[in-house]
Amino acid sequence: MKSFFLITISLLIINLIKLQAHPGGVDSSGGHTCHTNCEQYGLSPEEYHDHSSSSTTKTADPTYQSPVEIEPTSIEVKTNQEPTITTNYSATINEDDIDETLNKTQIIELLNISVDDQEDVEIRSNDINIDSSELNKTSYGDNIITISYTDQAGSHVQKEATITIEKHINQKPEITTTVTDNFIMIDEDQIPENINELITLLGIEVTDPEDRVIELEPSNFKAKDNLLLIQVEDQDGQKESLEIEYKINSTIFGQIIVLIIIFAGIIALVTFLIKKLIKD
Repeated sequence: MKSFFLITISLLIINLIKLQAHPGGVDSSGGHTCHTNCEQYGLSPEEYHDHSSSSTTKTADPTYQSPVEIEPTSIEVKTNQEPTITTNYSATINEDDIDETLNKTQIIELLNISVDDQEDVEIRSNDINIDSSELNKTSYGDNIITISYTDQAGSHVQKEATITIEKHINQKPEITTTVTDNFIMIDEDQIPENINELITLLGIEVTDPEDRVIELEPSNFKAKDNLLLIQVEDQDGQKESLEIEYKINSTIFGQIIVLIIIFAGIIALVTFLIKKLIKD
C-alpha cells in the first residue's frame, strides 16, 4: 500500500514537471501561448497556458487574432474579338446613274456596308478598305468588290460583294394619233395649209422615253399615193414611223365645178367633131 502511494505521487510530480517545463516566457497574467511542439506538452497549437496555479488552464490568447479567410476571386481576362462586316453582297446600278467612276462613299452606300468593331470603336468610311479596281460607267456586267477592315489589335476581316453595272438601252420614240385605224377622210375645204394644222387635224403626238422633246417639222411628213408617212428620229438615232391613209372628200360645190368642167369638155369635143365632119 505504501508503494502504490509512492508510485502515484511520483507520476503526478512527473506530469506536473512535464507541463511546467515547456519553453516560453510568461506574461503579466502568469501564462503564455504555446506556439511550437505543443503536442509534446499536452497542449493544442496557439493554446494559452496559465502557470499561476498548479493546474493547467486552457484559455484563449487575448492578443491572438485568428487569420481572416479571403475568398478567392476570379479575374476575367479580356480577349480581343474579331470585327464583323455586314453588306448586301450585291447591287445593280445603271450607267446613267454614274458620273464617271464609282467612289468609295458611293460603293458603301450602294452595298449598305457597315463594320462592327466589337470594341466600341467608331468606324468611319475611311477606315474601311474597298478594292473596286476603278469602277466606271462602262464596266458593264458583274464586278467583284473586296471589302476589308483591320482593327487596332491587328484582327483582319474580309468579304466580297458584287456590283452589276447595266448598260443603257435606248428605247424608240412613240408616235400616236387620234385617227381611227390609221385612215382619214379629208374634206376639200379642210385640207391643212401648214404643218401645225396637219398635226392638229390628225391629233399627232410624239413621246420620247428618254424625256427629250422631238419637234415635228415638214420633213417629218411625206405624202404619196394617198398615204401620209410620219417619221421621227431621236438624238440616239432611234427611228419610228407611222403611216396614215387619207382620201380627199369633195364638197358639193367642188363636185358641181368638176361636172361643169367635164360638161364643157364634152361640148368642146362634140363641136370639134361636128366641124370636122362638115369640112369633109
